[in-house]
Amino acid sequence: MAISRQYAVLANSAVSGDRAAMYALRALQAAPTAEARGALLKAAMTGLDGTIGDVGVDDVAVNPDGTMVATGRGGEPPQVWRTRERTRLSTNLPAEPHSAMKFSPDGRWLAIALPVSDRVWIWDARMGRNVAQLSGSGAIAWQLNGESLVVHSGTQRVLRFWSTDGWRVTREMAVRRADSIAVSPDGGGVLVGDHLVGELSLLSANGQLLWRVPGRGPWYTAWSPDGAIVAMANGAQAKVSLRDSASGDLRAEANAWNPGKLAFGPDSRLAILSRSGSIQVWDPRYDTWSSEDILTGTAVVGGDISADGRTAALVSQGRAVVLWRRDHGWIASRPSGAARLERLGDQLTVSADTGDFAVWQLSSRSRTKTGAFHAPGRVRRSADGLIARKVSPAAVQASDLAGKVLQDIQFSRNIGPLAFTADGKYLAISGGPVPGTAQRGMSDLALIDPLTGQQSARVGFDYMGQVLALESVPAQARLVVVTAGSSEEPAVASMLRVLGLPDLRSERVINLGSGTTNDLAMMSGSRAATVGPGRDIDVWDIDTGARVASFGDHPIPPTVVAASSDSRLIATGENSVVRLWDPDSGDLFAVFTAHSGPISDVEWTADGELITTAEDGKIGIWDVDTERVVQRLCRVVGEQADWRAVGVAPEDVPCPS
Repeated sequence: MAISRQYAVLANSAVSGDRAAMYALRALQAAPTAEARGALLKAAMTGLDGTIGDVGVDDVAVNPDGTMVATGRGGEPPQVWRTRERTRLSTNLPAEPHSAMKFSPDGRWLAIALPVSDRVWIWDARMGRNVAQLSGSGAIAWQLNGESLVVHSGTQRVLRFWSTDGWRVTREMAVRRADSIAVSPDGGGVLVGDHLVGELSLLSANGQLLWRVPGRGPWYTAWSPDGAIVAMANGAQAKVSLRDSASGDLRAEANAWNPGKLAFGPDSRLAILSRSGSIQVWDPRYDTWSSEDILTGTAVVGGDISADGRTAALVSQGRAVVLWRRDHGWIASRPSGAARLERLGDQLTVSADTGDFAVWQLSSRSRTKTGAFHAPGRVRRSADGLIARKVSPAAVQASDLAGKVLQDIQFSRNIGPLAFTADGKYLAISGGPVPGTAQRGMSDLALIDPLTGQQSARVGFDYMGQVLALESVPAQARLVVVTAGSSEEPAVASMLRVLGLPDLRSERVINLGSGTTNDLAMMSGSRAATVGPGRDIDVWDIDTGARVASFGDHPIPPTVVAASSDSRLIATGENSVVRLWDPDSGDLFAVFTAHSGPISDVEWTADGELITTAEDGKIGIWDVDTERVVQRLCRVVGEQADWRAVGVAPEDVPCPS
């Protein structure tokens, strides 16, 4: 176990993603300790998805969905690989130096520019054979709808539009120099970068200059899917900007470190491939950034990013191609500060103490809605998509996802936690004294119809303290309420109250002991987990009132708790550390430092991934399936890994050959 923990420490302190993966895999192999599993989960948070090809590769192209990669090296023929299987396809490509490689937007064709013979080869990715040879060998670009390939001929100083239907020239445009080109989705506009003169120009379909932006290159450009916006990165100026394609007017601008190739995702976020070895994702709608370091401490000599911005390949000097995918790991950066999470189906609602909130689609990792309110507090969602949130200390607003306000609900008292009933018909609103003050008064709970604002039931509690937590019981007509106890008055205990619907009748009252309960999580089988004020997790049977388990022994009392949908794991957070527990055995499953700031909430996806957020402003999704993570990290490391460099003998390599 000591060896396992030592390798876990090395994994957590490793600079590069592949080295962290190697240490974590060795730690788990030595012993399946909680520290080893935690190191494994952290190593898997990078977007790295393994290596492909041989060392010495100097160019790469990625197809739109990231399932195929073409690699080039010197004067050797380019090679084409299937990324998931890491298998090389049989090709009959020319053995001469190439200046550019690009897949078509639908992935059907691979265009390869060959300057020695002044031609462009077209390779059919479906048939696995060459189908055409076109004249010209300068910059190349596909029209976003895939109907045309644009090729610049430096000798003839012309841009030619080649139709994929028969590979015939449909249009020509006189252009003296084109170091980079990008074609609008409808083919009506062409961005031409002249790195020597130092300008980027937008030309119309007949070659007329529409607008021009000065600046020393290299220029990297991308069109938004609707053609309304042009994204441009200037490597010399370290900036990324968005411009109106019709007028050239600046829409947004941001600093970016060593920007390179760009691609818009379907969610309007812009993926930027940095020449310093990182992937940066910019959401210009909300001006938020996320970034991952893929290659550190080495020069990047080539790279490409898929048309949907979800897969990238980088080539470092003396290394094989390194793959990155945006379908896991950190999904967002938000303004710093505490926030709460609520998952409903495939949607995640994030509500910050600043009063801001956002709704994320988990499957696509894309933000679908954002908003800001005048009062901090947790935003709650109903089963049919209604949103409830505090808009002032004594007012709650109910609205639909489109933002239409359905009801403004006013109270004469301070409002505490909110919760929708499991069927979404009612909104439960707690009220009571102002937290942290000497104000006294009975806490209560009201059941409100969110569509009409009418109160259908109300109940008062016998202790003059605030409601700390409020949750609906999944698939049941019941609510669970936790009211505060007092550490100064031991006789005054925290209470867990089970209320039946729709009349809020009291079904059971459970004494949780003196002090303040920090958080509540519902589990399967009519169970509830609570944390605080002690260092353990307590699991309660809400039908019988019995405490059925107590485990944890955290260094300090945890502040948040959440159970996976199948209740096989319980997540807790204290400071910046997340711990995963097996509630059946009480054993610690994994422990890791998840964030650089205090954990503010934990949640689970429907298929068992852990979601965390903290005051550092990040939201992360963690795959806790150890077997699946091991398989992925073995892909990250690749077959060419130097295990001796991390102190692992060949016979101890944890990845199958």
